[in-house]
Amino acid sequence: MSKDILPKLSAAIERACAYISCSLLALNICDILMGVVSRYLFHTSFIWTEELARYTMIWMVMVGASCAHVRGDMMAIDFILPRLPVKLQRIFNVLKFIIGVIVLMLIVYFGAHNAIGAWNMRTMGLKIPKTIPLLSLPVGLGILLVEFVIYRKEVVGGDER
Repeated sequence: MSKDILPKLSAAIERACAYISCSLLALNICDILMGVVSRYLFHTSFIWTEELARYTMIWMVMVGASCAHVRGDMMAIDFILPRLPVKLQRIFNVLKFIIGVIVLMLIVYFGAHNAIGAWNMRTMGLKIPKTIPLLSLPVGLGILLVEFVIYRKEVVGGDER
């Protein structure tokens, strides 16, 4: 039963993250175009356009990281591991998985703690709580952690999805 649910859950998360990332990219492009047009046609600019472009780009990348992981587009150095014996490869894959989960959990925990602590601070241009841009790290990597655990193909050495 869980073999049917996990791939569907992973696909749903990946699809939602792709839609969110694409929407943020569209917003980013519109924001940048508005900033350029206002600067060159009207000789004035809105103070918040650069800040919005930065924050939408950060959120887009962090939310889109899980899509890259599911599709196998994450950067990796893999010229040594394939040359090792199969048993050693499995041991290293399990170690990579355990270390990855621990690192992601720590980043999510400390990132959330840092973001929540910045609630009373405001950004310069948008005047929104700094928590909103800072939450991109724990939210994006939290989604990546869920996908990382669901999509554990490398741990078992086969296609376990």
